[in-house]
Amino acid sequence: MEGVTLENLLVADPRSRNPLLADIIKRIGLAERTGRGIDRIFEGMLRYGRPLPDYSMSTSYTVSVWMAAAVADLDFLHMVITREEQLGAMPIDSLIILSRLRDERRLTTAELAKSVQKPETVVRAAVEKLVEASLIEAHGSKRGRSYTLSVKVYQKSGQKAEYVR
Repeated sequence: MEGVTLENLLVADPRSRNPLLADIIKRIGLAERTGRGIDRIFEGMLRYGRPLPDYSMSTSYTVSVWMAAAVADLDFLHMVITREEQLGAMPIDSLIILSRLRDERRLTTAELAKSVQKPETVVRAAVEKLVEASLIEAHGSKRGRSYTLSVKVYQKSGQKAEYVR
């Protein structure tokens, strides 16, 4: 779609190429009524600790998505479910942040903003909520501040050695 790129896929206004097909998909529950099925795909993959869906093979004429048939990360799923029981549904931004930190170990707000596809101020607020929930830890200050998964997350998953401060 014109104006929709890999860099704004999560935040672009929903538009459908084929309104009839979009209506059918909405009616059977595969897409949200607002047309944000991409969010649901990301959420479904990330919630179970699987890799992000890959849209890089899409062209201006076709949309292709590749979803890895990776085994679910049950420790990650348990962490998400436990957090949701305490504080309610976890937003897609938080799932992306936690997934990236699990894979990359340590990232800055600027690096996370690229994945979340939102301004750094919005991402910083999401990160601070995760810090308050003791899911991630902040290291450093100001522009040099970076984030890692918390020691608590590593301990619960039995990966104490992976936590390196």
